[in-house]
Amino acid sequence: MEDNDKEIIAAVLRGERTAFRTLVQRHGLSVQRVVARMVGKPEDVEELVQDVLVRAYQALHTFDSSRASLRTWLCRIAYNAAVSHLRANAKSADLLRAEYNEEALSRLDASDVASQPEVDAVLDEADADRLSLLREAIELLPATDQQLLQLRYTDEMTMNEIAYVTDHRPDYVATRLARLRQRIYHYIIDNEQHGKQQS
Repeated sequence: MEDNDKEIIAAVLRGERTAFRTLVQRHGLSVQRVVARMVGKPEDVEELVQDVLVRAYQALHTFDSSRASLRTWLCRIAYNAAVSHLRANAKSADLLRAEYNEEALSRLDASDVASQPEVDAVLDEADADRLSLLREAIELLPATDQQLLQLRYTDEMTMNEIAYVTDHRPDYVATRLARLRQRIYHYIIDNEQHGKQQS
């Protein structure tokens, strides 16, 4: 954790209201991104972000820097708020489809997903057509899967940080991400082959 975060937390806990504003300025965008990627509707995002910040303010005394950085802790609160919102609203069917059988995933052999050179080659190639298919594939995924991809590849969180945010084990996160990459790979390849057949 940044030393400056420690100072800000101490100031907030002493009751200095401007200190919390500084904390929000530093980490608010991360909170907003987590919520927005899962929820979508701007009015819901704004309301949930405010709720997350209130929860964080009220629970700041429970923050443990030995378990996570402040940013990761805030993202966990945001993730949980977004999941609760999805469960309570119309996207609940989408969320239920996205909840995984963790026991089955834990039985997977790590070698099943460890090396994926053909997947890497396709996903790392950055031509415009492939990027378009990549975006389509990601948009078809449930919100919780999209969030895992975003936390890893956009926010550049480690497996341990993602595990903390989503309350899953790191090996589960790694396996799930590898499976998502495979699904995206197959979507791209299938659509490219379909496009060639139509030509």
